[in-house]
Amino acid sequence: MKRETIVSLGLAMFTMLFGAGNIVFPLVLGRHCGGHIWLALLGFALTAVLLPILGFVATVLCGGDFSRLLKYLGDIPGAAMVFLIMLLIGPLCAIPRCILLSYGTLRSIIPSMNMVAFSSVASVVVFVGAYWPALIVKAFGRFFGPLKLAMIGFLVFKCLTLPGAPAVEAVSHPFIEGLVAGYETMDLLAALVITGLMSISMPWIIYGDDRTALNGIVKKTVQIGCIGGLALSLVYAGFALSAARFASVLASIGSDELLTVLAVHVLGGHGHIVATTIVLVTCLTTAVVLSAAVARYLEHMFRQYEWPYGRYLLVTCLLATGMSFAGFDGLTRAVEPVVLILYPVVILLACAVIGLKLRVPRAKRDERHVVDRFFGSERHHEVQQRVAAARRAAMQSNQRQ
Repeated sequence: MKRETIVSLGLAMFTMLFGAGNIVFPLVLGRHCGGHIWLALLGFALTAVLLPILGFVATVLCGGDFSRLLKYLGDIPGAAMVFLIMLLIGPLCAIPRCILLSYGTLRSIIPSMNMVAFSSVASVVVFVGAYWPALIVKAFGRFFGPLKLAMIGFLVFKCLTLPGAPAVEAVSHPFIEGLVAGYETMDLLAALVITGLMSISMPWIIYGDDRTALNGIVKKTVQIGCIGGLALSLVYAGFALSAARFASVLASIGSDELLTVLAVHVLGGHGHIVATTIVLVTCLTTAVVLSAAVARYLEHMFRQYEWPYGRYLLVTCLLATGMSFAGFDGLTRAVEPVVLILYPVVILLACAVIGLKLRVPRAKRDERHVVDRFFGSERHHEVQQRVAAARRAAMQSNQRQ
């Protein structure tokens, strides 16, 4: 596979993972942790960067179908986990957070904007974009990913080169704060889902029992994951350090307005344009990807009703619109206990499956080698010849009678 293709898939992974929570939580972390931001970022990287790469590799080794990964828990528990994860990274949390962050950003420009009207328009845009999901990986990896990185890089550069206004107080356990914030991004759960969409551009993940092909798949998957993880790490560090430098400015700002206030403080009147571009591109791409994934899943799960894809997509968008009325912080508080329970299960399962997949092909090959040696031995051929002679003698005897 060409290097350009690996880079494109890595950027596609970054673009599809990087949603509303990935903007907000690093900013919140920087505002709270102050001078201990690097320790907080270490914890954040473990749960918001390393774990998604782990989930991505494990799902690729299951043929890009994360339901096969979760079936190792058993048919019923696995199906229940799949359903819960799809709802969490879809209409119950992740998609509404994209709508809410977009609304909070645009409200700073248009204060009179109505929440109901905005959510309705946003759902229509997401519906139209998700109706043709085959274009997602290619378009997002080659265009929206670089555009988003360029805008974020410009903002972070300005934040780190201007005199800051840090806060004096900081949290007492920054590493734990970073770990929890990384959980709340739900990137591990999202990585399981987006792998299925990315597998459209990764037909080489079907390897059967070929050990050599498996080694190549693992190498390519790790390379793609590292590129996506590097992009995520750079953005997280930039946002967290920027918020830490201007923590006093962001002290009393709501979560959904942190980026806008930071951009306006640093860039002046142009800050609205930069913040709006970053948020809209981020939230649009993430909401479109997740809506398409959830609708496809529901279409497959309830296929006995023979509903078309568009109807399930409409249901997904309508449910996300309704959940957006709970507010950004309200959604975060509601799903945090569920995420804290799901994450350890998925982590252990991903590690176990990776170990199993890397060991089973060799075991199968060795077993087949032993069988071939036995059936290819001279002793076995002698036994086969005797059995065949006895069968011929019995058939001739029956014919004579």
